[in-house]
Amino acid sequence: MRRVLKRSAISILLAGASAAAHGYSNPIEGGAVQTVTNQWAVSVPWLVVGSNSDSNTLVVVEGGEVNNSIAYLGNTVGSSHNEVQVQGAGAVWNSSMELTIGHLGGTNTLTICDGGVASTDSAYIGKNSDRNRAIISDAGSLLVAENLYVGYQGDSNAMAVANGARVESTDADIGYWIGADGNRVTVDGSLWTNSGALIVGNYGSGNTLSVSNGGQVETSVLNVGAQAMASNNLVSVFDEGSQLNASEINIGGNGNLVEVQNGGTIATELLTIQNGGVFDLNDGGTFAINNDFNVSTNGFNWNDGGHLRVSGNLEGMPVATRFSSSYDVLDGNNKTLTLDGGTWTNSSSAIAIGFYGDNNAMVITNGGYVKSGSSKIGGSGSAQGNSVVV
Repeated sequence: MRRVLKRSAISILLAGASAAAHGYSNPIEGGAVQTVTNQWAVSVPWLVVGSNSDSNTLVVVEGGEVNNSIAYLGNTVGSSHNEVQVQGAGAVWNSSMELTIGHLGGTNTLTICDGGVASTDSAYIGKNSDRNRAIISDAGSLLVAENLYVGYQGDSNAMAVANGARVESTDADIGYWIGADGNRVTVDGSLWTNSGALIVGNYGSGNTLSVSNGGQVETSVLNVGAQAMASNNLVSVFDEGSQLNASEINIGGNGNLVEVQNGGTIATELLTIQNGGVFDLNDGGTFAINNDFNVSTNGFNWNDGGHLRVSGNLEGMPVATRFSSSYDVLDGNNKTLTLDGGTWTNSSSAIAIGFYGDNNAMVITNGGYVKSGSSKIGGSGSAQGNSVVV
């Protein structure tokens, strides 16, 4: 269950408070740069980087460790362009209850790089403000958050996970509340594991998750456009080796879209598409479903060059007629169907691979089979390059 921590009135008083420990000051204010090289246990619940001023910086370097309960980076409306850097192997920031990048102030940045680690119960990138960002980069770098929000009530916030970095979360939202629009997460050559529900556009619209350059996202449930008002949210998986694996994928209506292309793979056991939602299997993309699947599901588009891999029973293939004979067809151009332990039981008297189109292929593996009265490779004389591989 998620916990959303409410701001106590005590935190308002913190704007004028000051606490020092191990030579470190809190809040970090007045354009200051503070570098932590050893252990700093913050003696009050709140660590603030920029309470009422701009361009304050906290740097945690290798060997440095900061421990606090709640952290605000950009506490008030007048506090922006503040930054925290956690850089180097052994650099650690533990903000046990909450870590907020952009509480009320916007355009603040968290950078975790070169093996640095940050952990918290609830991470907010743009809690009540806009244009904040988190950058997690390089092998060994890690952000851990039980609850992760990119754009809680703000818009145009971003998280980038790049160059072999990792993010671990339990539940995550990109564009959580009403007006949380245009928030973005990119997973580029890196790994994001989310054990619960990952929501792209809970109430918000125009939010994006992009997986590229061999990046991987693992989640139990993926919801795209969860509430009725959430529209035009996007999940895009592309580039060779990029993957999104979810036990369940749900796409809401109002123009919400999931797409895979150009070497990317999306794998699931259950795909649900509401009226007005779309799943596009595009050129070079693979959609793998470890269950029964109906190709004629409303909103599912198997476009030319797409690869569909089915491990259950395949249904809903298009029907075409030639010389008074009806065929279930794999047609179009450059499409591949893999029956990976799956079955295709046709509704017509026969099947055809490439009825009018070219270079379509059916691959049967791991005990998959086709149950049909007859089969045909190339339904018309003009169809070329179609094949069956067993």
